[in-house]
Amino acid sequence: MIHLLQLGEEAAQLPAMALKAADIHDEQARVMIQRIVCPRDNPSDHYRHGNVVAGIVGSLLTAMLSLNDLAQ
Repeated sequence: MIHLLQLGEEAAQLPAMALKAADIHDEQARVMIQRIVCPRDNPSDHYRHGNVVAGIVGSLLTAMLSLNDLAQ
């Protein structure tokens, strides 16, 4: 950002370079906010969801097997 403004000052085009620097900054901020807000599909999510499903299935199987033990 500073380099763009220095270049614009040296080339006597400071307003144009300031607008260009602002556009770059706006785009970077937009992309950063989009990455924070938008859910990402990364492997840790898959492992976490798999563990949740395995926990639910395991608890259901344990409950069903314990009912079988009560019937005997």
